[in-house]
Amino acid sequence: MIEKIQCKIVGTTPYYFNKPWRGRVPKTKKQKQDAADASVYFNGDGCAAAPARQIKGCIKQAISLMKMKVERSNKRAIELVNAALWVYPLDLLVFSPELTLEDLETKEHDIITEKQKLLFDCRYRRIPMDVQWALNFELQLSLLEPDFIREALEAGGAFCGIGGRRQDKNGRFEVEQFGA
Repeated sequence: MIEKIQCKIVGTTPYYFNKPWRGRVPKTKKQKQDAADASVYFNGDGCAAAPARQIKGCIKQAISLMKMKVERSNKRAIELVNAALWVYPLDLLVFSPELTLEDLETKEHDIITEKQKLLFDCRYRRIPMDVQWALNFELQLSLLEPDFIREALEAGGAFCGIGGRRQDKNGRFEVEQFGA
């Protein structure tokens, strides 16, 4: 039996977009800005969105970090999540409030080598810090306990995050709704 669970997560830190850049390494300011603009996911209406796979990835990462054992090993638990958990809509989750490219800000970061040499500087698009972002989605699961998935989603929001630049503690969130 498949169980359907309505979810809403609310961001506690900025969300950085991280759609892979498919061009050459940008060198000029215009090329860097174009690369930052291309890193944003959009739905068909031109609204900024996050890939649904980031939610599932966050849950799997939380399971591996927190040693949450639902099976004999974390590896088996992650395999079970791969097989028995779906995030709907399957493709892109639109942010609430709806955001366009003009609503997003550009943030510059320097990439420094171990010897403190500037390797290159890059730009990212992110939701401004003063905007409270949220995502609404539905989880469909079978063979898994809803409490286990809720615990993994909460741990993922606190320790893993979604989107880009997660190593800098971006993309963190809290679970506001989990259930009907």
